[in-house]
Amino acid sequence: MGGNERDVELAVSDLERFLELAQTSGGTPAERELAENISLLLQALRREQQRLKAARIEVDTLRRLLLPTCMYCKKIRNDGGEWNELERAISAYGIHFSHTICPNCMVENHPEAADGRLHFSGREQRY
Repeated sequence: MGGNERDVELAVSDLERFLELAQTSGGTPAERELAENISLLLQALRREQQRLKAARIEVDTLRRLLLPTCMYCKKIRNDGGEWNELERAISAYGIHFSHTICPNCMVENHPEAADGRLHFSGREQRY
């Protein structure tokens, strides 16, 4: 729980105790008005608590979804600050790679395969 959430939680707790005292200590118009104001403040603080909780969940979710990636070499930084190759970093999440070549890269890197076929030691293989 973050600092702001804890601050709001403490304020709500303090105001609930204060409201309890104000409601049980008598019924002068000033005390009733004070109790009403405290009640309204408590409602606002509870809404703020919910907003902060939702924001924390969203930040935690985004933190898990975003991978810090080097814009040059594409290595990925782990939580320990180490930089790993993409395949190694992703495999830490239980995802494994199967390498292949897309049609554009095949043509670019193997122009002899422009017809969609490669020949390896006398046998034809489609990609």
